[in-house]
Amino acid sequence: MSLTVACLWVRGHRKFGVEYVVKLKSMVERHLERPFRMVCLTDRPNDLPKGVEPVVVPTTGSLYQAWWSKLRMFDPAMPFDGRVLYSDLDVLVTGPLDEAVDFPAEFAIAPDSAPMFLGHGRQKVIKRYNSSLMVWNHGARADLWSKWRPGATADLWSDQDFIAQHRPDEAMFPAQWFRRVSAGPPPWPKETKVVLCIKPKNHLAVKQYDWFNEYWQ
Repeated sequence: MSLTVACLWVRGHRKFGVEYVVKLKSMVERHLERPFRMVCLTDRPNDLPKGVEPVVVPTTGSLYQAWWSKLRMFDPAMPFDGRVLYSDLDVLVTGPLDEAVDFPAEFAIAPDSAPMFLGHGRQKVIKRYNSSLMVWNHGARADLWSKWRPGATADLWSDQDFIAQHRPDEAMFPAQWFRRVSAGPPPWPKETKVVLCIKPKNHLAVKQYDWFNEYWQ
C-alpha cells in the first residue's frame, strides 16, 4: 500500500516557521524504511521546501483557526493515497515509524498524555486522545469531516476532543512510544518514537537544550 505523510502548516495559531516543515521531512526520512510522498495542508504553498507537496486550504472562518484544520485531513477528496501518516510539526521523531504505519487498525491515534490539562474557558476537554500522531487508510473516518460544524470550536477545545466525542473507541498507539520534552533529555526508553514538544516549542528548545539539535535537523 502506498504511503502519504501529511502535516499541517497554516496561520492562526503558533508562529511556526517553514523550518518546522523542513525538519519534520528530514526526521521522517531518517525514520521510515519505505518510500513515501509528503504533503502539507497550508495557506503558504509557495514557501514549502522542495519535496513537500502543497494542499492549499483556506484560512477564513472558525474552522481554520489553529489545529481545527486537521479535520480536513479526513475529507475523502484530499489528494492522498493508500495509508496516511499524520504528524504535528512540534515533535521530535526519535525512533522508527514503520511500526506506526503498519499498526493493525484502519485508524489509530496517540493516547492522551496530558492528564493535568483541562483547557481554558468553557470549551470542553475530553481526556482520551492526542492527535499529534495519527495513521489511517485514506477515506476511512470520513465522518470526522462530514460531521464537523463550526459550532464545535465554541464547545470543544480542539480537534482531538472532537475525534474523542465522535469516535471514542478508536485504536491507540502504545503510550510508551511517546515522551514529552519537559520530561528530560536522552537516553530515553528504547520504545520511544516521538517526543512531544508541547512546551517549550522546538525553536526555543533548540536554544535551551544542548542535545536537542541532534534530533531536530
